[in-house]
Amino acid sequence: GFASSYEKSPEGNFVFLIPGDEELFVGGGALNGAVGKLLRTHAKQPIAFDNGGKFDQEQCPYRALQKQTFMAAKQEPLKLVQASKEMLGKAPVTFSAARVYSRDEHPFGAVFLHIFD
Repeated sequence: GFASSYEKSPEGNFVFLIPGDEELFVGGGALNGAVGKLLRTHAKQPIAFDNGGKFDQEQCPYRALQKQTFMAAKQEPLKLVQASKEMLGKAPVTFSAARVYSRDEHPFGAVFLHIFD
């Protein structure tokens, strides 16, 4: 079988790797969608699925945050750039940061770090 993608009852803190999307939202289809459903169901994160299971990327609370931190990180490649309180906006996180390897306009290879509320 496969290893669990996360621990439902962790004894301490844990890390969860989320596959990304070029549009910088969390949820959607394929693996990103499966992870979004896990986060919504088990971590009570506001992933933007309606009652019929259809995803709305425009309603994703992480999309604006990730776009802003991506733009800031592009100014300082190879450095972890922390989001300001203004960037956090309504995203349900206490910390967010991004790191990129280049000033490329596409977020391929970018890493986003969030600490959920």
